Amino acid sequence: YVGIKLEEELEYATFTDMRQISDYAQSAVQELYCGGIINGMSNDTFAPLDTATRAMAARTIYALLMV
Repeated sequence: YVGIKLEEELEYATFTDMRQISDYAQSAVQELYCGGIINGMSNDTFAPLDTATRAMAARTIYALLMV
């Protein structure tokens, strides 16, 4: 929306639950992951159907503000 261009910091890792990520969100998840804004869970999952915690939301907002 605001035109932030993320530098690719990480190589995209596939998550074991990738099929649960909606088709419309696949590219956004990949871009945000590679840009270091979001990351998966510790067990190689992304958990797209789980509810995000306040800590997860705060970390994402902070990471976006630091770009």
